[in-house]
Amino acid sequence: MQDRLVGAQGKIESNGATGNCAASENDPVGWALVKAAGLGPAPRRSGPTWSQFLRGEAQGVLATDFFTVETIRLKTLYVLFFIELTTRKVHVAGVTEHPDSA
Repeated sequence: MQDRLVGAQGKIESNGATGNCAASENDPVGWALVKAAGLGPAPRRSGPTWSQFLRGEAQGVLATDFFTVETIRLKTLYVLFFIELTTRKVHVAGVTEHPDSA
C-alpha cells in the first residue's frame, strides 16, 4: 500500500506515480484521512438514476467507428461511420484509401 498524506490545501495526495487517491471504508488509511478532513460520503441526489439519464439523453448521442473493406483488386478502403443510438441509423461519413491524407 502506498503512503498517503493530506497536502497543505487539505487534498489527499499520493507519493506513488500511479497511486489511486480514492478512499473508501475498505481502505483504513485513506478513510481516516477523509474523516479527519471533515469529509464524508457524497449525499444522495434527488435526480434521475444513471440509466434514466442515459435514456433521456440517447436522442443526442452518436457512436462512431471505422472498418476496412478489401476490394477485388486487393486495395484496402477505410470507412468512417456514425450510428444514432435511438434509431440505430447508420450514416457513412467517408470512404478513402488513404486515411492519413487530407
